[in-house]
Amino acid sequence: LTKDPAKYVKKLESEGVKLAKIQTTCPVTGEKLENKNVFVDHNGKRVYFCCPACIESFKKEPDKYIKKFEDEGITLDQTPAAEAKGHDHTTMK
Repeated sequence: LTKDPAKYVKKLESEGVKLAKIQTTCPVTGEKLENKNVFVDHNGKRVYFCCPACIESFKKEPDKYIKKFEDEGITLDQTPAAEAKGHDHTTMK
């Protein structure tokens, strides 16, 4: 598996298995995420950032950034049920 992972991905896809791409970069800067400690929950989706400063840019045009990820086939994490209270909120940990 580790010698040629693309071979196994193609085999799974040919069998109808769709693999999810997870978010690994900041939507604002494109930088690789060091961790998942800085995030915003928006419309039931959790979006991670490289730093708190990027959250302000995201808040100005959240749908633009989410659409970019969706166009790239990236599946964003869902807001955990315990934290979803029927409205959007910003959380930083």
